[in-house]
Amino acid sequence: MMFFSAIETKDIVAGLLVLFLLFGKVGGKSLLSINTEQEIELGKEVSAQVEKQYGVVKDPKYEDIVQQIGKKIAEVAPRKDVQYNYTVLKSDDVNAMAAPGGFVFVNKGLLDYINFDKDILAFVIGHEVGHIVARHAAKMIEKELKTEIAITVISKSETQAKMLSLARDLVFLGYGRDNEFEADRWGVILAYKAGYNPNGAVEFFKKLMKDEKGKPSKLAVFFSTHPPTQDRLNRVEEEIRRLEQNAHN
Repeated sequence: MMFFSAIETKDIVAGLLVLFLLFGKVGGKSLLSINTEQEIELGKEVSAQVEKQYGVVKDPKYEDIVQQIGKKIAEVAPRKDVQYNYTVLKSDDVNAMAAPGGFVFVNKGLLDYINFDKDILAFVIGHEVGHIVARHAAKMIEKELKTEIAITVISKSETQAKMLSLARDLVFLGYGRDNEFEADRWGVILAYKAGYNPNGAVEFFKKLMKDEKGKPSKLAVFFSTHPPTQDRLNRVEEEIRRLEQNAHN
């Protein structure tokens, strides 16, 4: 006895496939989970695109300080399954970015803006490493793919292309309010653990707030991809107080 037509059966199978992809697990892990190897490969591809778009600064004046501080931040970062790579981009915009898998970009314009202040730079690099430590890109891509598959079943090649597109968008457009706040917290913690003054974060945000009124074009990207500066300042000050209290206990 046939209870369903061939078309209905096809729809049921497709629906079951969607549910399996969304909620199915192999070895206790979701089928749509992005592993470290995939993160690194995505990061490499995005990094190549970013470097091609902006160009890379090879001046030791800019490179050395980023590599030096970046190495110290990497040593205290709790995530050890990726290698942290730091690149200075030929951009006058005051900004820094993180791609999945350990890739961090610092704009030349940011280093000029902070006048090569090591404490501020340690916070900025720590912030970007924080995105990687918290796997913000991977988690957001996983969430977006689940939504995409819930709407329509997509092929493996389409999934890979979508992952790369999402990863690139996140690098350029930011990770969202909550994730930026979490990365700020990591920036303070990692800078502190690496031996830098965490108040560099406070100095940075106060400088931004002072210059924000003029809305210089070189700050436009930064303000468009991050939460309100006053909110960020309040939170990093609270985190610094917590660190200081723990240090005295």
